[in-house]
Amino acid sequence: MIDNLQEYFLINGIEYKGRFELNEIYGNNNGFLIIIEDENKVIYRIEWPVGVSSYRKCNESDRLLLIEDLSERGLLEYVFVECKNSEYIKWIHEQKYGIEIEGSKHIIISTSNDIIDVICYELPNISIVNGN
Repeated sequence: MIDNLQEYFLINGIEYKGRFELNEIYGNNNGFLIIIEDENKVIYRIEWPVGVSSYRKCNESDRLLLIEDLSERGLLEYVFVECKNSEYIKWIHEQKYGIEIEGSKHIIISTSNDIIDVICYELPNISIVNGN
């Protein structure tokens, strides 16, 4: 079980569920972009135009405790989840010698094979590239 102080919840307006695959992650000074694809081959563009503070990508087999915790909370089927009291944000804070990252959010993007953790200040813009 992950630290009990961490809380996970759905993000209003981006309550996508289903089986998704990660296609691409790209970031530079002009922003941060994640491309995912659902089982019907619909491609979603997840974009932070001003970038993100930090991100990490792990194979889902490296995050089994998180997967178990999300499953117990009924959140595993959702692609986007926010984490409050995030250990990842605390770690970034420590690595910055205590420089505040007040107002930051920890967004977890779960696909079939990958978990992407994103530390950001704003929620992403999400658009459908193709599909219905």
